[in-house]
Amino acid sequence: MIIVLKVPKSLKDFDTLSKTFPRDINIIAHTYFGDLILQDKDTDEIALAYICPFELVPLEAKSLESVLEIFEENKEAKKEFFKTEKLPKLENKLGKLQEGEIYIPYPHPTWGGDESIDSYKKGEIWTFVELFTEN
Repeated sequence: MIIVLKVPKSLKDFDTLSKTFPRDINIIAHTYFGDLILQDKDTDEIALAYICPFELVPLEAKSLESVLEIFEENKEAKKEFFKTEKLPKLENKLGKLQEGEIYIPYPHPTWGGDESIDSYKKGEIWTFVELFTEN
């Protein structure tokens, strides 16, 4: 459901995102669908960042373990954020993800896509983030 980064990635690497957050924020993980798990380097607070449309959801968590516990307690949020119903079908159709990959519908719903299982392909996480967070 999530891919934990071996080395956290700074939001400073992304022009638009770095302007959105004045604090020093790292991406510590991402979902199989391109949404991000962010952590404030000073406070350790964690938030979820939906990429498209962009929405920030602060959590009462300071570790990935706590994030996963929050989702285990809230099955509807887990279903929505991690797309748990689609995941097995996509893994069966497209195979497991490699490092740096995510599942993306083509075309993306922003451009008229429908998010049906048949519309998904594998894509590159950082290209996706940059594309959907441009000014």
